[in-house]
Amino acid sequence: MSDREQRLEQLRRKYGAKGIDNAARLNAHDFPELMEWRDELDPHFAKLWLDFTYGGLLTRGVLDDRSPAWVERGLHARRVTDAKSGIDEHARVEHAAGIDLALRAA
Repeated sequence: MSDREQRLEQLRRKYGAKGIDNAARLNAHDFPELMEWRDELDPHFAKLWLDFTYGGLLTRGVLDDRSPAWVERGLHARRVTDAKSGIDEHARVEHAAGIDLALRAA
């Protein structure tokens, strides 16, 4: 088992498989590092964040694929974030999910 898989398995045991698996699929670039960073800062926030975004909002199936991504962008636009948890992460997730949120002229 690779180091990445071992780290993901530890996160699955701590936070549950649903959010971890979805996040790792959509944000394969650096998800274990991002989750470990959040876990180190505040495990309670990390769980809430994971359950809301990757375990809830992005798995509901009620909304089209674009709507949750716009909500996530809006949440990040309203607060100042550093490069680790900023818009770049969500752009990678959107790209992995095949979501095109580019603004186009009407």
